[in-house]
Amino acid sequence: MYDEKGKGASARVLVAEDEAVVAKLLNKILTREGYEVELAVNGQEAMDKAASFKPDLIIMDIDMPKLNGYEAAAKIKESPELKDIPIVFLSGKAPNEDGGRAFCSGGLTYVCKPFTNWQITDLVNLTLQAVGKV
Repeated sequence: MYDEKGKGASARVLVAEDEAVVAKLLNKILTREGYEVELAVNGQEAMDKAASFKPDLIIMDIDMPKLNGYEAAAKIKESPELKDIPIVFLSGKAPNEDGGRAFCSGGLTYVCKPFTNWQITDLVNLTLQAVGKV
């Protein structure tokens, strides 16, 4: 399902990122693609917003205050209403440092910072297509 410009349809993406510059960049990239974006600044807020916003995809930073990304993802995956939402982890650490833990806590894939705009748009578009949301 795509809009008239051929970009992403109105799928919902929750971005959980405590670095304001990175959160704003992700918001800009994703809204330009036509996605509805909600931002959370910590793991607890990510859990709360996931429950109310009902995103089609979550981009989750790993190192965040209150609850880290692993903890927030694990709690989200415990919820029957939220457990099927794909979670993409975002981290400044290499996948060999954090990748296994990311997958064990419910993550679908892992993106390293710094990232490019096309990495994010391709990953989000492909993930949402794979789960039938666009």
